[in-house]
Amino acid sequence: MKSVIVGIDPGQKGALAVLVDDLALDVYDLKDCIKVTGSFRSLDPVLFNALVNRAISHFEPEDIAIFCEEAQVMGGRGTKASNISMRSIYDSRGVMRSVFFPRGYQFTYIQPQSWKRYFGLLKQNKEETTKENKARSVRKACEMFPEYKDFFTKPWRGKDIPLDGRAEASLIAFYGTLILKGEICNGKKKNTCR
Repeated sequence: MKSVIVGIDPGQKGALAVLVDDLALDVYDLKDCIKVTGSFRSLDPVLFNALVNRAISHFEPEDIAIFCEEAQVMGGRGTKASNISMRSIYDSRGVMRSVFFPRGYQFTYIQPQSWKRYFGLLKQNKEETTKENKARSVRKACEMFPEYKDFFTKPWRGKDIPLDGRAEASLIAFYGTLILKGEICNGKKKNTCR
């Protein structure tokens, strides 16, 4: 089995989490790699490549499996903001692919519904806000990785600010380990697969 599992929450506040041998966790914010590209912001290839070098290049490519949340992008005509967001997402995907594929890393997109369903993080009802849902992701990551709970919050003016991108990247990495172990297939626990 692969010993280095990378989980990526690809959003502007996203992160890249590296889980080594199911035990050691390290997390890198993507915000340091995002630059203005024309009329939108996306991953800068040079900065992202440098982050990948720092995070995982010291491992053998055959030991690395990367799992990235496949951001949901609505087609059709949207608002100017949603069109800019779509361009940003697709541009960032292209940057990731251009960095990972030439190195021979196994790269897999994961639907957000799959990993969130597994961890019980799908929206509970229509009233639950995105902020509340992201806070649940942080709590779940703290529960799954208690020795690394300081990764998922930062102190600010006397309170802890949740860092949901880091939390979700870490959960995606853990979910990736379950896929590689064969404990999950098609987004379901193995015993429920048909």
